Amino acid sequence: MNHNRYVVEIDSVRAFAVLSVVSFHAIGGVFAGGFIGVDIFFTVSGYVIARRYLHGLRSGEFHLRDFFLARIRRLAPALFLVLLLSTLVATLFALPDNLLSFAYSLAAQPFYFQNFVFWHEGDYFERALSRPLLHTWSLAVEEQIYFLFAVCMLVFRRRWTLLIVAIVLGSFLSIVLGSVIEPRSPKTVFFMLPTRIWQFSTGILFYLVSHWILNKGVGHKLAPLSFLGFAILLVTVFGFDKNSTFPGQQAMLACIGTILILLAVEVSPSNLINGWLRVGPITYVGRVSYGLYLWHWPPLAFWYIEFGSDPGLGVSLLLMLFAFVAASLSFHLVEQPIRERKFLNSDSKILRAFILGSLLVFSYAAIVISSNGLIQRYPSELRPYLDAPNQRGQFRCGKLFAAIKPNAQICPINEASKHSEKGILLLGDSHADMLKETLATIASETGQRLFLTSRNCELGQYGNSEFCNEYVLTQVVEEAKESGISQVIAVSFWDEKSLSLNGLVSDISLVVESGLNVAVLGPLPFDLELDPRKRAIDAINGLPLNRKGMEKSKYLMQSKGIVSTLRQALSEFSTNNVHFLDPGEALCKRHYCSYEKDGKPYYFDSNHLTFLGAKELIPVFSPIFESSLEE
Repeated sequence: MNHNRYVVEIDSVRAFAVLSVVSFHAIGGVFAGGFIGVDIFFTVSGYVIARRYLHGLRSGEFHLRDFFLARIRRLAPALFLVLLLSTLVATLFALPDNLLSFAYSLAAQPFYFQNFVFWHEGDYFERALSRPLLHTWSLAVEEQIYFLFAVCMLVFRRRWTLLIVAIVLGSFLSIVLGSVIEPRSPKTVFFMLPTRIWQFSTGILFYLVSHWILNKGVGHKLAPLSFLGFAILLVTVFGFDKNSTFPGQQAMLACIGTILILLAVEVSPSNLINGWLRVGPITYVGRVSYGLYLWHWPPLAFWYIEFGSDPGLGVSLLLMLFAFVAASLSFHLVEQPIRERKFLNSDSKILRAFILGSLLVFSYAAIVISSNGLIQRYPSELRPYLDAPNQRGQFRCGKLFAAIKPNAQICPINEASKHSEKGILLLGDSHADMLKETLATIASETGQRLFLTSRNCELGQYGNSEFCNEYVLTQVVEEAKESGISQVIAVSFWDEKSLSLNGLVSDISLVVESGLNVAVLGPLPFDLELDPRKRAIDAINGLPLNRKGMEKSKYLMQSKGIVSTLRQALSEFSTNNVHFLDPGEALCKRHYCSYEKDGKPYYFDSNHLTFLGAKELIPVFSPIFESSLEE
C-alpha cells in the first residue's frame, strides 16, 4: 500500500461533509442533520492521519517534529487569514459584549483551547450566530487529538499490538463516557475531546482493517460497501435533527457510513461509486473544504450581529457564495503556495510565522478583554448600558462542583459558616440563577446556606420533559432534606401559556409533603424595550437614551394571569407552608417600574436583572430568610 498516494475519493467525502455543514447553517430545513458533517470530518481525519503517518512514525522514517510542522503548514495559514479578517470586522461592527465574547474565543485560538471557551458559554445551538468563531471548536478538538496521537506514538511506537488495544479501549471508554455525561451535560459531550476520541479512533482502526484486507486479497468483494456507506450518510443528514443525542444513532451511523466508503475506496478503487466520487467539481469542493468550513460561518454570524436577525435564504446563499470564493482564493493564493513551500519554505520560517501570528492574535485579544470590549469607544452615558450584559453570574453551579458531583441535583452557593445549620434552596430556571449572588449575600448575613438546583427546571413543569422529569424533583427534595434545607424559593420566567395549575399543585405537594416550605416569586416586568443593549443601539443611531421603566399599569396587566394562577395554586396549601412574593412591591412603587440607578440599568436583557437590579429585591426576600431562622 502506497501511504503517500493521493486518494481523490477522500476529498469527495470531505466535500459531502462540508456541504452538509454549510447547508445546515445556511439553509436548514431538510438539512436539519447537516451538522453531522463535523463527525464525518473527524472520522476522515483519523483515517488520513493513520494512512499518512502511522507507519512512518512507527518505523522512524517520520518524526513527531515533522508531523506537527506539517500540521501547522497545512492548517494555520487559512485559519490566521480568517482570524485577521474576522477580527477586523468584529472591531468595526460588534458592540462591546459581542466583541468581548469574540476576544475570549480569539485568545484561545493559538492554543487550540477554543472548545473550552464555547463550552463555558453554553450549548452549541444556543445563541450560535452571536459567536463568529464558534465553528473553530472542531479545530481545537482535532489539534488535541493530534497531540494525543503523538503521545500514543511515543508510548507504543514499538508495541503495535498494545497500540491497537489502546485505541480500541480508548474508543470504548470514550463512548461510555459520552453516554454517561450526555443526560446531564450535552454540551460537554459535544465540545470535549474525551467524548470525541472514538470518532478519530474509528478512522484509525478501519485504516488498519483495510491494510489487512488488502493483504488478504479480498478487496473486490467489498465494493458494494461504498453504496451502503453513502446511503447511510444521506440518512444521517436528512433523517435527524439537532435534538439527536450524542453519542447516539446519528453519530454512530455517520462514522459507519464514512468508514464503509473509505474502506471500499482503499481496497476496491475501481467500483462504480468511486467513479462518481472522482467527478471534478465534487473533488474540487473537497480540496477547498477546509477553507470553506473556515469561511462559511463568520459572514452568517456578522450579519446577525449587525442586523439582529437571521439572514434569510437569499442572503444566506449570497454569503455562502462569498465564502466559496474566499475559500478558493485562500486555497490557491495562501494555502497551496505555503504547502508547496513557494514561500515560508523552511520549517524555521513557518514556525516563526506561526509563533508571531499567535502572539499578535493573543495580544490583541488581551487588549480587547482588558478594555471590556473596547467600551471606551462609546459616550460615557452609554457605557453602563453596553456593559449590562456582563453584570451577571457566569456559571449556574461551580465547574469544579459539577465535575466532582456530576449527578448532584443541588449545589451550594455560599460558604458554610460554623453555625450554618439552616439551609434555603433556590429552584428554577435562569431567573433563579440571576438571583443566586444576591440571595447568597442575604443567607451569609443571616448565618444560613443557600443552595441552587443544578438543572434549569421550573416549578410546575417537572414531568414535562426527560431533562426535568418527576424523578429529578424527587432527588432535589431528598438532597435538600439531607442538606438541612427547610425552605424552597421558586423563581422562574413564568410563561402564561405553559403555566399549569395542576403541574404547580402537583410539584408543590411533593415539596410540602416532604416537610419543606415553599415561597414563589411572581413575574418580573419584561419587555423587549427594557433591553439596555437595544436602548444603547437606539441612542447610537440618534434617538434620545430611554431611561424609563415599564409603566406600572402595563406590568400589572401583563402579570395578571400569571399571578392569578400562582396564587390559586398556593391557595391549595396552608399559609404556614407557602408564600407568594411580589417583586412589584420593590420594583414598581410609583407609576413606573424602576429601571436604573445612577445611570446603571437594572436589566441585562429584556427580562433578566443585573446584580444591581437583583439587589432591589432584597426587601422581598429578607422576611423569608428571617422566618427560616425561627423554625
